[in-house]
Amino acid sequence: MTHNLSEGAIKAFETGQSDSFQTPVLQVISQLKEIVPAATSANKMTRFRAIVSDGVSSINGMLYLFVFFATQLNPLITSNELEQFSIITVKQYQVNPIKDGKHLLIILDMEVSGKATERILQRTGSAIPEPVQSNTSAYNQNSSLNPSSTVNNEKKPTINSSNQNSSFNNSGNSFNNEFKQFSNTGSFNNMKISKSNSGNEPATLPIASINPYQNRWTIKARVSGKSDIKTWSNQKGTGRLFNVTFMDSSGEIRATGFNDQIDQFYSMLEIGKVYYLSSARVNMANPKFNHVKNEYELVLESFSELSMCDENTDVPEITYNFTKISKLMDNEKDSVIGIFIFHKDNVLGVVIQVGELSEIRSKATNRAMTKRDLTIVDDTMYSVRLTLWGPQAENYGINDNPVIAFTKVRVGDFGGRTLSALSSSSIIPNPDIPEAYRLRSWYDKEGSTAKFNSFDSGMLSGNINVSNDQIKTISQIKDEGLGLGEKPDYYVLDATIVYIRQENIAYPACPSDNCSKKIFQEGDEWRCENCQKSYPKPEYRYIFSVNVSDHTGNMWLQCFNESGNELLGIKADDIMPIYENNKEEFDAIVAKANFLKFRFRCRAKNEVYNDVSRINNSVMTLKTIDYVADCDRLFDLISQY
Repeated sequence: MTHNLSEGAIKAFETGQSDSFQTPVLQVISQLKEIVPAATSANKMTRFRAIVSDGVSSINGMLYLFVFFATQLNPLITSNELEQFSIITVKQYQVNPIKDGKHLLIILDMEVSGKATERILQRTGSAIPEPVQSNTSAYNQNSSLNPSSTVNNEKKPTINSSNQNSSFNNSGNSFNNEFKQFSNTGSFNNMKISKSNSGNEPATLPIASINPYQNRWTIKARVSGKSDIKTWSNQKGTGRLFNVTFMDSSGEIRATGFNDQIDQFYSMLEIGKVYYLSSARVNMANPKFNHVKNEYELVLESFSELSMCDENTDVPEITYNFTKISKLMDNEKDSVIGIFIFHKDNVLGVVIQVGELSEIRSKATNRAMTKRDLTIVDDTMYSVRLTLWGPQAENYGINDNPVIAFTKVRVGDFGGRTLSALSSSSIIPNPDIPEAYRLRSWYDKEGSTAKFNSFDSGMLSGNINVSNDQIKTISQIKDEGLGLGEKPDYYVLDATIVYIRQENIAYPACPSDNCSKKIFQEGDEWRCENCQKSYPKPEYRYIFSVNVSDHTGNMWLQCFNESGNELLGIKADDIMPIYENNKEEFDAIVAKANFLKFRFRCRAKNEVYNDVSRINNSVMTLKTIDYVADCDRLFDLISQY
């Protein structure tokens, strides 16, 4: 099979005439070498380099160029689709001058267009035509550059493969420092970027091709998410920032604007609109704070350029893939759902209850925070609590049970499952999509009068249906190995209390909101090391174990303050004086709870304490059983057989 390489392309790269070759066809003539990042490198992605040829040789030797492949092309290499002697069509590239007149070709996008078994040589001799230039007098001044010179009359030189490989190896050594520099820093930003194969202005690059070693690029992308403006504070000072997510057909990327850039760009950006963006700084993304699936992120600078694009037919519209509320148990705690297109899901629900604006104090920072709880439902007949924070909570004022699409919300496990909005979350009321119209129609016809299952304590009461697969017996809990996995398991258990462990039934806790840490007495006061405050007295909270039994066996459950209040019918603050001063009265209170049957909602989780692994079954909520409703459930179960 004949392969036509782009003769003269490498010469054009080295002379700054790469515009003559928009999509050059080249051959990989060396083994692909893996570059492993240094331990101190911020970029941990493995990269590959090789040597390419355009099929041209000269009397003094062969013309070839070192090439560096962008990380998004790694799958082509690891799958062996791209290997030595492959023919490649380069779609996007950059040519970087290194030093001593040498250049490095960075391939950003390409396809493998063929395979060969050896090096392809298409032209011989020293008369290699230069790419077309605007000033053609150079051809007349030097006959050796004239295309009509006797190229075809010269004999093809004999090529010794061992000398050829030696030449590559020796030349490769001269590039080691440059590649070592990339391996350690992950960036060629200190190098001047030469011309690329960009087309008409503005030349656009797919989001998936953005990388730190590329200075000149423009993306054409749609805004799929935009956060509120928030403040930050650390040892270096304070400031403001916002995040915006851009998407195109190749992927998505997050950009952040700080301080002055908020005034420069924030009001210009609208969700759903398409923009040209260029001259932003490219950093490695921190997955701890950035949940967009891209290894890089952008930082908007004062010299960044942003303009709206009216012609946006080639940029995909925002699409959704909604998670049903009943399926939230399938999402791990602290996972983030609601990223627009490509990766994860969104939550669409009808808001049936809006809580009052309240204020709590953060455990981590001890700062006051405003919050508002919403209750949302969907046609799976489940409800879930979603918490808004800060400006989102303060500015929420949508009435009349709107259908709202929530994006980028965090999943919590308090009471089973809850949702919490992030600073980057988007709240889109009554979106113009078919799913929202269907949900609106369902709610108006039947949802407004329906009873909903819940992930919190309401789910455990007998007057609300619980699916049969959620209720487990003690033998099923053990046989199914609940709690042995990486994620905790949740189940419902109907069981009778056999014994309550009375030793250390409660502990002295910090009385401040959202702390509950154990505090210690210092003289006449109680000191909380977490809050760094002293209090005149503690607030006691329950923590004790109970042994429960059903017809298949018995097991231990751990109860905390809320379940302790429900089980004993008295607060820990009130029972502690009785526990310390009147043993008979205390025993009588505990005895009332023995042999009562409850419906427990529990969490089973594998925990390691003192190098010993054990399953901790914690009671999240408990309720007495409504036997009439439970009989209906059993009849329905029997009717299925």
